[in-house]
Order: sequence, then structure tokens, then C-alpha cells
Amino acid sequence: MTLCFSALYPCLAGFGEILAQWLFFGGLLGKRAASLRILPLFLLSCLGIFLPLPVFCKFLLLAALLFLYGAVFCGRPAGYSLFASLLAVELTQICYGIFQPVLPFFAFLLCRAHPPLFGTLCMLAGDFLSLGLAFFCGRAILRQSVRWNTAQDVPLLPTALPLLLLLLVSGGIAHSFYGNTVTLDPANPAPSLLHLPMLLVQLLSMLSVFCILHTRQSVTALTAQNFLHARYTAETQARWRHTEALRHDMKNHLAVVRGLLEKGDSMSAAAYLAALDAAAAEISAPFQTNRPACDVLLTEKASCAESLGIAFHSTLQIPDSCPLEDMDLCIILANALDNAVNACSSLPPDAERFIRISSWLQGNFLLITIENSFNGSPHICPGTGLYNIRRTTKKYGGAAEIRTTGGVFRLHVLLSISQHSSRISHHFH
Repeated sequence: MTLCFSALYPCLAGFGEILAQWLFFGGLLGKRAASLRILPLFLLSCLGIFLPLPVFCKFLLLAALLFLYGAVFCGRPAGYSLFASLLAVELTQICYGIFQPVLPFFAFLLCRAHPPLFGTLCMLAGDFLSLGLAFFCGRAILRQSVRWNTAQDVPLLPTALPLLLLLLVSGGIAHSFYGNTVTLDPANPAPSLLHLPMLLVQLLSMLSVFCILHTRQSVTALTAQNFLHARYTAETQARWRHTEALRHDMKNHLAVVRGLLEKGDSMSAAAYLAALDAAAAEISAPFQTNRPACDVLLTEKASCAESLGIAFHSTLQIPDSCPLEDMDLCIILANALDNAVNACSSLPPDAERFIRISSWLQGNFLLITIENSFNGSPHICPGTGLYNIRRTTKKYGGAAEIRTTGGVFRLHVLLSISQHSSRISHHFH
């Protein structure tokens, strides 16, 4: 019985480790990694345990299978899929590597009483503690992953290469120096102090992973801000050129109106003034939310919606001193509007298509409502967009709620804006 358990346990432990990696990777993708199409890839990764390959080759094989699932089956960007696959493998390897240097000390204290029993308990405790640490670290990472998994143009090498290096170093130490067993020398049962530097290496590796994620989050925020600021600058310059052109011709326009009025042709003068008013409206910003980044985003989404025959209307206003970050607001609006456009575009051509955005400020809470027409189906499956919205609202102590009435889909996003700032403007209702 003991021999059978000793033979099967490494396989079961490897299966649990790979399962944790797939679940964490599915969380990074914003999807539940439990569909039938994942089964062949998952089985291949489990079979990799038995292949006579070097340890780093097994790591790369597993990362390749995760990458294949994310980039091909889930349609996520190739760069992000590669980064997420390396992160999933590296996180579990470090968690296992942290407890491997600790096990010899527990074995030294406990195994002298009953070596077979306490040896097995130490082995089980090490694996369960490793999975537990991987679970808590994974949850901490997933809470912030929405902050850095939305940008597709983030440079890959500055973050992927350090992860690959950490994976090879920490995994090599865990599997080459320790392996799957803990051996005590009867002549010298005290564990070697060499385990302490190994533990320090694994702890520093975990710290490095979080530093890499923080760097990627900062780069993602800067990339998104630069993109929005570049678009806002381009639109502002275009409006300025149109304004200068209209101002340059204003004397001529006034002369034409004056001449029509002197001739008594008031109807032609009114029509000419209406044309001037339409030209002036074209050069004004279509949306005024008090946030230039949101103005640019709404302009792009409105243009996309109107090209598909969808009526787009927004009265969204952000308070002047609101502490909500531009990137968080754009995450909420972009995901909600993408879902709304997809829902409207799937309707028949003769159906009413509309998207409406509104906001209300009540005390220290800001409520944003996005309404759109949809097919009225009672079966709504929350996807990645709503998943990102809900994780972003939790940052501000808020919530996202879905309601449907007939053929109208409503998404209510409630955000608390008092936890970061006490000065809130009440200039709108």
C-alpha cells in the first residue's frame, strides 16, 4: 500500500499543480477554463509529466499549450496570451519552490518519531500549502489583472523575458535540487543550512513577479493614456482648423446674410443661417463629460454605432473633483459600449437600434446607466466585458447590475466616489 501510494502520489501532485495552472490561466483570460475544447490540451499537459524531458522543456511545453488555448481557442492577443501562460506556470512553480526548502526542517522535527507516517504527512502538507499559497497569490493577481490585461500594445519583451528567466531559475532549483522526495541522512539528520538561501531565492522570485506585474500595470496605464491623449489632441487640432476656416470666412458669410435680408429674402437668409449653425455644430465636441479621455472614447463608439445604424445618445457627466481614474472609467465604458453595439448589431435591420448613456449623482455615489436595445432573450451569459466592469467597480466599493425590460437592456454601474475624495461637485443631477 505504501509503495503504491509512493508511486501514484507524484502523478497526483503533478495533476493538481497543472490543474491549478489552467484555472489561474483561465482567470487571467477572463474565462472559465472548463469547456470541452480545453480537455485535449489539458490532457496533453498532464501527459507531459511522464515525458523523459528536461525540466525546463516541460515548463515550456506547458506554457506553449496554455498559449495555444489563449491565442487560438479564446482569441486573445498573442502577446498577452504568452505573458499570461508564463505567469501561470511561474506562479505555481514559485509557490511549490517556497515550501520545498522548509520541508526538511519539518521532516527533521517530526519524522524521527514515525518516519513513514510523518514523512507522508510532510509531503501532503507541503503540496497542500503550496496550492493554498498559489490560490491566494492568484486571487491577488486576478483582482488587479483588469488593470493590465486590456491593452494590446504593451511591449512584450520587458515583462515576458524576466518571467521566463524566473521560471527557468526557480523551476530548476525546485526540481533539480529537491525533486519529489526529502532525504534525511541518519548519520547527520539535521537539515543543511543551504536550504535557507534556496528559500530566499524563491521568496525574491515571488517578489520579482509582483514587481513585474506592477511594471506592466504602469506601462498599460501609460499606453492607454498616451493613446487617448493622442486621439484627443488630433481631434482638438482638427476642430481648431475647422474653426479657423469658419472664422476666416465669417465676414463673407455675414455679407451674404446681410445681402439676402436687404433684398427681403428672409427665407433664404434663414436657410443660410441654419447651414452655418450646422457647420458650427460639426466643429464642436459632440460629448462633454468633463474628462477628455471619456470624450474621445464616446466619440469613437458613437461613430462606430452610427455607422451600423444605431442611434447613440449620451448625457454622461463626471463630477469636477471626482477621484475616478480615466483608465477605470474607460474600462467600464468601453466594455459596456462594446457589448451594447454587439447586441444592437445582431437585431434585424428594421428593428429599433439605440444606445443611451446617462448619469446621476446622489450624495457620494455616482450612478452610470447604459441602455441599449437587444433581442429580449431571457438567457444572458455574462462575458469578459461584464467581468472586467464588475472587477473595476469593486475598486471603488461599487457594483454593476443588469436589468431587462422587454427589448431594453440596462446596465447600472454604481460607484462610490467618497472613499478617495470628500470634495464632490453637485453641478448636475
